[in-house]
Amino acid sequence: MNRSTFFVLISCCIAQVAIAQSNTHPSWVDLTQNRAITFESLKQQHDSVWTVRPTERGQGFKQMERYFALYNSRLNSQGIPYSGEEIIRQWEEVRGYSAQRSLSGNWQPLGPILDANTTRDHIEGVGRTSCTAFHPTDPNILLCGTPAGGIWKSNDGGNWWTSNTDWLPTLGVSALLFDPTNPQIIYAGTGDRDASDSPGMGVLKSTDGGETWEFMNAGIESYFINTLRYQNSTGWIWA
Repeated sequence: MNRSTFFVLISCCIAQVAIAQSNTHPSWVDLTQNRAITFESLKQQHDSVWTVRPTERGQGFKQMERYFALYNSRLNSQGIPYSGEEIIRQWEEVRGYSAQRSLSGNWQPLGPILDANTTRDHIEGVGRTSCTAFHPTDPNILLCGTPAGGIWKSNDGGNWWTSNTDWLPTLGVSALLFDPTNPQIIYAGTGDRDASDSPGMGVLKSTDGGETWEFMNAGIESYFINTLRYQNSTGWIWA
């Protein structure tokens, strides 16, 4: 066998192997664009093809892993990644919500006030505040969330505050939301978003105006929640 013949045979073998390998993998790009395939079913198909991480480059494994990491928390109610149309519609709703907010409130500092006796190095009993929420119909009812002190409530416009959340497994609260259709329902996003002083444990829900709280957070039990929004068109709560 001369050198030319040997080279042709090797080339044919390599081509056949390449064809065989390409036939074992579907077109992942096409599958990610197929709106009839759920995220979970695509993930299962991916895992069945790649039971172990491949050593060869250029097969698309890393790109698919990035895709799954990105869209794992960006799924609609059918378990399919949000389409561009859905994202634009939600963006328009958020923009409309933001346009309704006002910065013209009559805010006044209640303390502590830094003076000759109260300095930054000597402010006893003072901690950070992460978030506030205002009752949609009663201006006297306010809520306040803290990084490591739980949820505080005022029934007299902020003159007096009480807390009944010392028993919670995490005292970090970074988001609060009254349900605008039923203010007795309140949502709280857990965890300290700024310094991680308290662990995130998803979303707490109260159905009695904050007297009692229960976790309502299937799938986000270990997440820090720093934003909560109510979607008027669907009644969904976004965290």
